[in-house]
Amino acid sequence: MPGWGAGVPVLNSTSGPILSVDFAGTAAGGEPYGIYGALGQRWTSSQSNGFYDTPSPGPLNVFNTESSLSFDSHFVGAEGVDRIFIIAPTEGLVTFPGLNPIAGTPEVGYGHGQFPGTLTTTGFLRGRFDLPPSAQLTQVPLAYFTQAGGITLFGKAITTQGEFEFGYGIGWPSLPEPSFSISFIILLYFRRSRPDHGHW
Repeated sequence: MPGWGAGVPVLNSTSGPILSVDFAGTAAGGEPYGIYGALGQRWTSSQSNGFYDTPSPGPLNVFNTESSLSFDSHFVGAEGVDRIFIIAPTEGLVTFPGLNPIAGTPEVGYGHGQFPGTLTTTGFLRGRFDLPPSAQLTQVPLAYFTQAGGITLFGKAITTQGEFEFGYGIGWPSLPEPSFSISFIILLYFRRSRPDHGHW
């Protein structure tokens, strides 16, 4: 995927262990939580006819060079082991093939989230998960993604010391080619929610 980058954003809490991460709810100001942007996606066709209708939002512990799913953006983790999804992971607003240079087949298609746009017209990855006691740490990997453009993360975390909204933007990658290693680790620092204002 020439010109693309890959990464795993890591949520870093300075306010106690993380109990839950919400990428599916809505902020007080009405903005939807989620991971948005030109996310690389690998979907399959249930009828093997080139109509790609089966997404792969995870959770999956598949990163770089392990399989064709390393070309896919998805939540990381294992359901019931270190992630308990309260709201199932979803993804959408994907264009096939769009910017994605990988050729599809009747069975498998490679596309990317629509970009640019608003949080309601841009490709997205959404979901909400709790962490079982063994996974309640101060640093939690969120998702693995490939990207061909800007990515925005906007969500809420619950820790042992309160609820916090967080937001982060990632620009177009500037990486050597080819690059399928974990290219960067992003530490996202909490900012306490202020429900009476609805801004972050």
